[in-house]
Amino acid sequence: FVSNVIQEIQQYQQYPYNLQTVPGIQSYFNSLAEKTIDKEACYQRSLQILPRGGKGAAQPQTQSKSGDGDGYGDMEHFPDYPFNDKDSPKNITLQDSPNDPTGVKVIAGTLEKIVERCTYKTFPGVQFVSAFLLTYRTYTTGKNLMDLLIMRFNMPLPKDSEQMDRFKKEQLLPVQLRVINVIKMWVENYPLDFTEDKELSNTFLQFVNTNTSMHASSLKRIAKMLKQKIGTNANNRRGTISTSTETPKMLPLQPDADPNNLRFLDFQPEEIARQMCISDGNLLSSVTPLEMLNNTWEFEPAKAMNIVELVGRIDRLKNWVIRQIIDIEASERRKMLTQLIHVTSACYELHNFNAVVGLYQGLQDSSITSLTQTWDGLDGTTKSKFNSIKSIAGNLTSMKVFREHVLEKCRDEPGIYPVQAYLEEISTIEDNEQDYVSGQLINMNKNRKLYVSIEEFMSGCNSPYSFEVSAWVQNYLKKLFDGTGQIPLSSQLSSMGKDKAKEMIKSGMLSDEIKSELVKSLKKILLADMSGSLQIFTDKIESHKKQLRDDLQAVHQKFSRDSFPDHLAEEPLNQRFGADVDSLEDWTFTDQDGSVFGWPEQVTIPTILTSDGETYLVYQKKIFDTTELSVALRIQAFYAQCSGCETLPRVVALSNFIAPNTRLTAQEHNVELICVPA
Repeated sequence: FVSNVIQEIQQYQQYPYNLQTVPGIQSYFNSLAEKTIDKEACYQRSLQILPRGGKGAAQPQTQSKSGDGDGYGDMEHFPDYPFNDKDSPKNITLQDSPNDPTGVKVIAGTLEKIVERCTYKTFPGVQFVSAFLLTYRTYTTGKNLMDLLIMRFNMPLPKDSEQMDRFKKEQLLPVQLRVINVIKMWVENYPLDFTEDKELSNTFLQFVNTNTSMHASSLKRIAKMLKQKIGTNANNRRGTISTSTETPKMLPLQPDADPNNLRFLDFQPEEIARQMCISDGNLLSSVTPLEMLNNTWEFEPAKAMNIVELVGRIDRLKNWVIRQIIDIEASERRKMLTQLIHVTSACYELHNFNAVVGLYQGLQDSSITSLTQTWDGLDGTTKSKFNSIKSIAGNLTSMKVFREHVLEKCRDEPGIYPVQAYLEEISTIEDNEQDYVSGQLINMNKNRKLYVSIEEFMSGCNSPYSFEVSAWVQNYLKKLFDGTGQIPLSSQLSSMGKDKAKEMIKSGMLSDEIKSELVKSLKKILLADMSGSLQIFTDKIESHKKQLRDDLQAVHQKFSRDSFPDHLAEEPLNQRFGADVDSLEDWTFTDQDGSVFGWPEQVTIPTILTSDGETYLVYQKKIFDTTELSVALRIQAFYAQCSGCETLPRVVALSNFIAPNTRLTAQEHNVELICVPA
């Protein structure tokens, strides 16, 4: 698409205009550069322009640090409005900053002051807002932040109607636009916040649906965008823009390759590197910034699967390189080493530095460097390529080396930066910088540093790799990174006899790492000899567990499904609920997790909705004791979770016999008991 647009533009360059020059007009256009104004000045000027039929443009006001309502007379009074306080050392720390659009830099501040600055009438700076949205979860909840933004949007107005037009132009309109922009950035970058926090989602949607301002349509578009992102799981893939005008053709196979029986050595090293870039680039684009904060990838790996995978690929590549060289026939070992060096060099040239770290570590392992005869047999070109990247590749885990010698040369180009180096830098920032300074002021300096580091790491996928996909190589890499197929040594050794495995271990010719893998494989071989009896034992356990489960369900069905006669319930329910009993209906839902009975089961419970809006669950059993009370309370909790009701329903239990020791416990849990004569 981009290529077609460029070609369409270029065709007009072939037919220039043939018109006469007017010196006065040309002079005017040539002097436009001297009249250029910055974004902020342009924005302030736009606020002075009234719609057609207005009374005239308002004069620009100087920025006041004393509050939004200063200079407009008496303002509406909102109880507990959090943005009335003027700037002071107790609530905000500012620093002069000529490079900042507002002229000042926020060093720290209370939550309210940070939200105020994010939505300030003058341009707050994308980095400041982005840094706060990245880290706000350390200081508050999503629901609380949304409440603050809504209050900021609905700011107090002047009581003097003559001041209203000026206030709207100078304060209300700019602030509301900033609030809309912050919410839009929030939805674009962190849509899962709205799915994981139901209170946040409800608050946002209520704000959208009840908003009647001139921004109502903008809010509805943001809500629509949120729905689309949630529906497509867009939070897990970073937006990218391809700058490539043409996808390079796939490189041909090696001359001696058999297309019907392909292997790793049949592909050119650069093509292998390209396919690695595709695979790693797809993974990088799925990384979310939150995966890199608070050591989530280490302490809660389930919440940072993409970063965990990216880190894990380094070790897998290292071990794969070692095994590729060690396990191959001696006659092809030099060819394999040459191939892997060229793959490493190609990954470096394509800026896949994360892969370079793993490949280089494998090439520098003692079990590989000890193969002096193989290294000496390399051709001059291969040795030169290896030496050219050796000094940098060995230090890519150092941020200082990476930034000084590598990063500046590959900015704005596709790349996968060394994840371990960035994770270490982020952990250092989190450990050395406090969340709060000067008491309870949020440390925005720390948040900026975290944002800059994470954004720099993620910037590599802003322009994605554009190569043709090789199905064979991608499948090969998938097996490598998934730990499946014949690539891992452990899988290759699983079919080896135990005597041969013992011989290899005793030979003393292997590195400690390879020896350790062999010992693990030998253990698996020995365990495999016992697999028959172990399988029988396992089958017996599973059969016994199934029998127990069936017996428990049979007991449950006998005691719980002996239904309470409906005719006995009619009179007490009519006495208790009157006309509301007409709303009696069964509610049914499948309990997949077994939270009610301990196993998956369909849960059915009669419900009554009273005229005052309360929901009652009618639990009917011939005998009602503490066991049945526990089941009733679990059904109550399950109903509250799955029905979407806003308040916890009450439980009414009808029974022919109520155990004496049950009444007090039922009263404590607000369960109403009705004894019905049999």
